[in-house]
Amino acid sequence: KALQKLGVLEFGGGGSGGSGGGADEASKAAARARFEASIDLCHRHLNGGWAFLLAHDPPGLFENLTEEDKILTDSDALAGGLSRMASAGQVHELGSEGAAGRWRWVDEAAEDRLAATRAALRIYTSRLHQKENEKEFLLALQEQMLVVFPGSMDAGSWGVTYFQSFFRVLNAPTIQQALRARLDEESVGRGDKVPKIVVLGSALGAACVWPALAFGFRATGFDALPCCVEASRELATVADPILQYSNRKVKSWDEAAAPLTPIADFVQADVVADAAVVAPSLADATIVWSNDFAWAPEAQRAAEELAHANMPSGGVLVLYRPPHLAVGPVGSKEGAWEDGGRLRVGTSWHPQLEMHLAVKR
Repeated sequence: KALQKLGVLEFGGGGSGGSGGGADEASKAAARARFEASIDLCHRHLNGGWAFLLAHDPPGLFENLTEEDKILTDSDALAGGLSRMASAGQVHELGSEGAAGRWRWVDEAAEDRLAATRAALRIYTSRLHQKENEKEFLLALQEQMLVVFPGSMDAGSWGVTYFQSFFRVLNAPTIQQALRARLDEESVGRGDKVPKIVVLGSALGAACVWPALAFGFRATGFDALPCCVEASRELATVADPILQYSNRKVKSWDEAAAPLTPIADFVQADVVADAAVVAPSLADATIVWSNDFAWAPEAQRAAEELAHANMPSGGVLVLYRPPHLAVGPVGSKEGAWEDGGRLRVGTSWHPQLEMHLAVKR
């Protein structure tokens, strides 16, 4: 961490020989040397680049990663857990004589397609963590953070939400109700009707790709850092062979006329400064996942106001912190948001972080 901090000072022109007036090429080269030395030490002695990536001391990091791998390795248990959650390609069939009814697959093709993409969850997650520890990515991330988020010794921050934590949030009754509300006969075969997740501050894209692979949902992520957007697109291609195989089973599919659509979309944009770019994607979002825990309060509020102004009624905003806008109880007309509940999950910066769900009235 000392080498990393020295690199930050060098990058800002405040290291040895620097005048403090900003980074020239010599300062950048000196900073990069510090960063490389720090990353090399992490890989040599600390089992990877996590110590460089995470500014905080991550409680239970390796225990949680081990649990994550255990879940992803047990394919039968994973399939059983995911099958209880809302998925694209399902519709509700009313029961007779007042019975509750059931959710069913529209056809075998829809079920088979998701079974295939779910099989990619483990390899995708493995590649995700490899990227988080890749030297060239860590260097690009550190340098771009210093450019995009200047004025701080931490120059932005990074955290990890574990696979099991993400899906625990997604399985919350409020979120499942919102997703189920979008699933009907009209949504089958209509991409614009399938539930959609928008991630604000998408980092390496897991919060987009996980639900796209597991449930067939549409997903769009926005991030200000070019290296994150580029890496997210690269990681998402793990699903391409599966999608190509599934499409070719559909005799009417013309690969030339309808090229392969990525499993998720990633856009380079600052959520606050480029609000006009982000807003259109929020208009049909079922879930908005806001990775703004470490943002300044004014940026958090601006992102929350943007989501509230553009999300459809019934959409759910997922927050790593309490909402800034007023929240009212279920069934009332008080507040900008309806209270969607809270739940605690493990993250790299808190073993039991309280997540907040806010429903657009």
